Amino acid sequence: MNRNEMIQDFSRSIIQGNAGIFLGAGLSVGATYKDWKNLLKGPAKEIGLDIEKEQYDLISLAELIKNERNRAYINELIINEFERHDVKPTQNHNILASMPIDVYWTTNYDNLMEQALEKAKKSIAIKRKKADLATYRRDQEAVVYKMHGDVSDPDNAVLTRTDYETYDTERILFKEALEGQVVTRTFLFIGFSFSDPNLERMLARIRHTLKESSRTHYCIMKSVDENVEDYEYQKVKQELQIKDLENYHIKTIMVDKYDEITGLLSEIKQKTLMNSILISGSSTEDYGDFSPEEANKFISLLTQKLLENKYKVVNGFGLGVGHAVVNGALDYRDTLNLKGVGDRLDLRPFPFQNPEKFTEYRKEFISDVGIVISIFGNNKNDKGKTIIAEGVVEEADIAAKMGKILLPISLTGFAAKKIHDKYYQKNFCIDFSFVFDEEENKIEKLVDSIIKEINKLKG
Repeated sequence: MNRNEMIQDFSRSIIQGNAGIFLGAGLSVGATYKDWKNLLKGPAKEIGLDIEKEQYDLISLAELIKNERNRAYINELIINEFERHDVKPTQNHNILASMPIDVYWTTNYDNLMEQALEKAKKSIAIKRKKADLATYRRDQEAVVYKMHGDVSDPDNAVLTRTDYETYDTERILFKEALEGQVVTRTFLFIGFSFSDPNLERMLARIRHTLKESSRTHYCIMKSVDENVEDYEYQKVKQELQIKDLENYHIKTIMVDKYDEITGLLSEIKQKTLMNSILISGSSTEDYGDFSPEEANKFISLLTQKLLENKYKVVNGFGLGVGHAVVNGALDYRDTLNLKGVGDRLDLRPFPFQNPEKFTEYRKEFISDVGIVISIFGNNKNDKGKTIIAEGVVEEADIAAKMGKILLPISLTGFAAKKIHDKYYQKNFCIDFSFVFDEEENKIEKLVDSIIKEINKLKG
């Protein structure tokens, strides 16, 4: 499938709030955990089997090892490998955790995805066993479904043939929950081989039930290495697998190296963040060439139009700007006869009791947006003189270092003009002064010009 088309489609699903991630063992291998072939290699040799001859049926191999040893032996394999404290989430885990996605499914026993989500300061719920599916946390921002169990409870982990045979009775609620979500969400499969019999049966059931109404899903797959001994055979097999996945409405994105997955996920994240916009600014009732009425109209109308165009607005509730942003959101709400605007308005008031934390706080919320609109930006010094708000300038500097798009509205003066002049030659900025050539409806023209530019940037 075309890479750009996939990025566009999956990013749209994230923005709409109906995207999901399915993590396979491949992502954990990138963090230095062993895959099942390498994990079972030693135990297979102990019972007289060659892992190379058994690698295509590891589920049955695990069953044979359990029969020759016992379940406790299998449990120790899981614990010794997946409780290693030297393994940390990969960059791919961290990118996935930083995106506005609220559902993560995995067949992995490790807790790397949970660690990455906690690092991203998200409140998470973890579903390890069927009893967990009956609980709900009001503050949960993401849910991690451990489809095959967890290292914390290896005795109930799904690994052997018997575990798979009893899945429909022992963990049927997981299967039903995933089936429901695959119907309503768009999933991205990463590090997954599609050899899991449970998932295969579930996808087949959905395909036969919904037929052409099934949602499109995506997977990332590495091309067969040309240096492998049976390259031509493996290449044909992979091509056949890709065609088979299309029968389940799963489109495949090919990469030549695993490192390319990081770049692909970064592009999806960047595309998604373009839907979130920071309105950065402050004013101590001094709006330069704007009257207070014009300034408030401009800020309110800009917020309203951004929301109407389905953007998320982030604001630090700066003096003289924050209230106008809220008023614009209320105008949007009233226009559509809504009770509220949901999570489309994200206010981040500063912790004024801890000013030493301002810079880190700014980095935190700027990392969640793709575009920074700088307006006005002034405060008063100890003598009551109006000066440039350096905090607004700092926000632009942080954004520039993060690779965000800057849209300082130089017409509003103060920090916005300073930012414009500083970055104009670097092609970060656009001059909107042309919209003030005529006095009539100048606020409306300015806002419309900004919205048009943002829509072009978003693509």
